Amino acid sequence: NSEISTLFPYDVSSFRVSGSTFDRWYGNNITGFAFSTASLTNARLTLIPFVITKQITIDRFAIAVSTGTGVGGDVARLGIYNSSVTNSYFPTTLLSDFGTVPVSAISTNLSITVNQVLTPGLYYGAIIANSGPTLRAVPSTALPNYFGSTNNLSTAIGTYLTVNSVFGSLPSDITISASTITIIATVCPYIAYRVSIN
Repeated sequence: NSEISTLFPYDVSSFRVSGSTFDRWYGNNITGFAFSTASLTNARLTLIPFVITKQITIDRFAIAVSTGTGVGGDVARLGIYNSSVTNSYFPTTLLSDFGTVPVSAISTNLSITVNQVLTPGLYYGAIIANSGPTLRAVPSTALPNYFGSTNNLSTAIGTYLTVNSVFGSLPSDITISASTITIIATVCPYIAYRVSIN
């Protein structure tokens, strides 16, 4: 991940202010947008790329539910994975498993208190649920072109990844192959984090 700091010697996201003071949140989008929605599939691990360009510490990590499942006990587990330049920047090892948030009802901010240092690099926010809630989502036009398009050069760019899994603690590493991972080219679930005072 050190290659990112070489490419971006100055923080392209230096506008970020410490959330503990101003309570401002940042997500996987790079431009302004109107929220869409995206439904999760039970026990399918969703992996959402986002870039960090200077060392920060985050103190909250969150998703937002547009349509809850209506069932008490339905939850989503959140976390972050590392990536590797030797693995085409796909997700590799688990950085942190933050625990679960309830997804049975609508909520604009389901956050977990964390204390996570992020050094410059590409990371993947992870979401896996034991049900199928509908989350707030980001349109592809507000996202970087991380995964390119198909060989017919369509305008549908890849926005995030999914891996079939089993609900529970997040896997310690991700095995990447054409048979295990799917590149999704639609709206992307929104993840958000708050920067703590450094």
